[in-house]
Amino acid sequence: MFKKILVPLTGAGTDRRSATLAFTVADRVRGHVVGLCVTPHAEVASPVETASIPAALGRKLREIAETRQSELVASARRLFDDLGRRFGGPGIEGPTSSWRAEVGSLAEIVPEEARLADLTVFAPDGGGADLIGAALEATLFGSGRPILLAPAMEPGAEPTSFGTSVAVAWDGGLPASRAVASALPLLAAAERVVILSGEKPSARRAGDPDRLAESLRWHGVNAECLRVTDDGRPLALALVAGAAECGCDLMVMGGYGHSRFRETVLGGVTRDILSTPPDLPILMAH
Repeated sequence: MFKKILVPLTGAGTDRRSATLAFTVADRVRGHVVGLCVTPHAEVASPVETASIPAALGRKLREIAETRQSELVASARRLFDDLGRRFGGPGIEGPTSSWRAEVGSLAEIVPEEARLADLTVFAPDGGGADLIGAALEATLFGSGRPILLAPAMEPGAEPTSFGTSVAVAWDGGLPASRAVASALPLLAAAERVVILSGEKPSARRAGDPDRLAESLRWHGVNAECLRVTDDGRPLALALVAGAAECGCDLMVMGGYGHSRFRETVLGGVTRDILSTPPDLPILMAH
């Protein structure tokens, strides 16, 4: 069960999506949310060599950078504390929360902290080129723990449900198997579980979705199977669309890397999912 949920925050506009989802999940499982704000070492950004900048100007530029970083941390902390009071304030039997602030590389610190958590929540903004995107990839492929992607939402909107109807993207591969194993408590608590697969049968021995459904019944999960037609779209996007059409409020899928030696190079399915914020929360494991 996801008892300790980590949510990296940067003071950016995507923080509300990830933090709200983290508290929503923790509220469902009566867990604990850790807000982790990582800021880089303050650096003087200049098109000329640092040595050519007068010492007084260099100090002033560094002070400006440090002030800006302090403002971002304070903004992230205010949001986190507000959500903590809303979900677990006086008289509310909700999740607990704690705060950590670190200085360094987000892509190095977050995966390390994620190994000590049960789930890490991210809000990708598309492309994976931003700081959160780099940390997301590093955590997915380097933490050994599942991650949860917050869905795209209108400004100010928040998730209204989570895990009541769950879709599982299944091809019989190792990452998909790990994702299902990680999500078993959520699958067991869901009102409906739908196993989604491509129109063409998987060649893997375990790729038959009916066999997964049979296995899940041992956990008290009665799942239905549905084949998805891609209609010329990337399969990953067709699966997400199929999950949304089924009314699901969570999707479970594996995260794949191209190379055994360079797992930070995303595979096609995973890249398609991360190229734009998804329409529903997606739990991924590698």
